[in-house]
Amino acid sequence: MQPLACPQCGAPSAGQIPPGITMLTCQYCKATYPAPQANMYPPQQQYGQGPQSQQIPQIVIMHSHSSYDDSGYQVANAFNWSFWMVRGVLPFIVVLMVAGSSVAFSLAGKSKMASAFVWDGTTPFDCGGVDEVTVTGVNATFTAGTAITVSGNCKFTCTDCNIKAPTAIQVDSNGSVTMINGSVVGTDVLADASGNAHVSINGNVTASGEVRQSGNAHVNAPKAPPAAVKPAAVAPAVAPTPAPKPGAKPKH
Repeated sequence: MQPLACPQCGAPSAGQIPPGITMLTCQYCKATYPAPQANMYPPQQQYGQGPQSQQIPQIVIMHSHSSYDDSGYQVANAFNWSFWMVRGVLPFIVVLMVAGSSVAFSLAGKSKMASAFVWDGTTPFDCGGVDEVTVTGVNATFTAGTAITVSGNCKFTCTDCNIKAPTAIQVDSNGSVTMINGSVVGTDVLADASGNAHVSINGNVTASGEVRQSGNAHVNAPKAPPAAVKPAAVAPAVAPTPAPKPGAKPKH
């Protein structure tokens, strides 16, 4: 192997070129020139003789240009996504439907059909706790007892209802009853309120019966018209007895 010479001045390179050196500088003319190509790749060391050369891992990306494979992957991916969406969303939809039904039931007074689920008038109404009940168009007639009983913090509203019973409404504690339009007839008692109860009967409503309220209770109801007073009986007129004629003999 011939010694390497500077291409500028022809001077030979000094000493052995270390492995891995790619550029050389002439010590005479200071020109720079590339090292032999073989020197760019140093000889691989044998196992057990110093650190081994590092090998950089290669990543091979395989890509198919087939439209059939791409469409199949997209269909499978869409099916998988739909499956998990249905599995995750469906229970949530069921919960919303159940919750919506409960809310609709609690607010059933929005229609006559819904009111029947709360109170259809076939039995007396009884409400307690913190319930809020609204009904419309209920017809209830009872020959004994109380038609509407409200206690606790219950709030009851009846619109266009026709109620008739010995005691139409009985409310205590913090209960509240609102009657709008229709008719409320208590053959004995229209409303019996106690505690902090509140009864309001208003609108185009016909109401009759005695009103009883005690404690801080308040009843707002139209006054029943006064009963008609019958005129006093007049005794029939009696014709006066005619005076006797002069000279006439009295009759025996």
